[in-house]
Amino acid sequence: MISTAKAFDKKVMAFITDMNQPLGNYIGNFLEVYESIKVLQGKEVDDLKTLSVTLSGAMIYLGGKAESVEEGIDISNKLIKNGKAFDKFIEIVEAQNGDSKYLHKPEDYPKCEYSEIIYAEKDGYLETVNTYEIGMAAFELGAGRKTLNDNIDPSAGIIFYPKIGDKIIKGNKIAELFTNRKEKVDSVSELIKNSIQISTKEIEPMKLIKEVLQ
Repeated sequence: MISTAKAFDKKVMAFITDMNQPLGNYIGNFLEVYESIKVLQGKEVDDLKTLSVTLSGAMIYLGGKAESVEEGIDISNKLIKNGKAFDKFIEIVEAQNGDSKYLHKPEDYPKCEYSEIIYAEKDGYLETVNTYEIGMAAFELGAGRKTLNDNIDPSAGIIFYPKIGDKIIKGNKIAELFTNRKEKVDSVSELIKNSIQISTKEIEPMKLIKEVLQ
């Protein structure tokens, strides 16, 4: 990608980021939109917000509107704080004939009929997350499709709470499932439980941005 951009005499940067756990906490179609709304309205979603303002800061810098990526990040944070980032999001949605009413009031979006909370079964530290299995779990709940003709349930998905390195106490929430497929709840719950490893030893948190190439 970098070599292609440079071949056309374009400024370019590439960020190598961690993919060993979900980015943010929400997995699923409208759930991810909801989390994006939270970020654009200034609510803290640490890793998602950090990556979002870093990438937008880099684009502002590459577009010549800032002297550095750091200044671009500052501009991004100011645009979130003053509401202009969220306003632009609404403008983009409406320009594509999208219905923005649920972006203003996401709590009114239709809810799934069934939900389930998964709790930690022992104390320790979150060591690993099998992101493939988490993705397949969301698929089974209705958030994905195998073929082009399969229906996607926009309201289905998962809220996955802990991050690698977090201290886990038995009984803590690990995840919440949302689905209209009642028959999938038990099997997906087991899939989520089996997708994580909890260690008795302290685990170093993952570095979100591993390398910047340009």
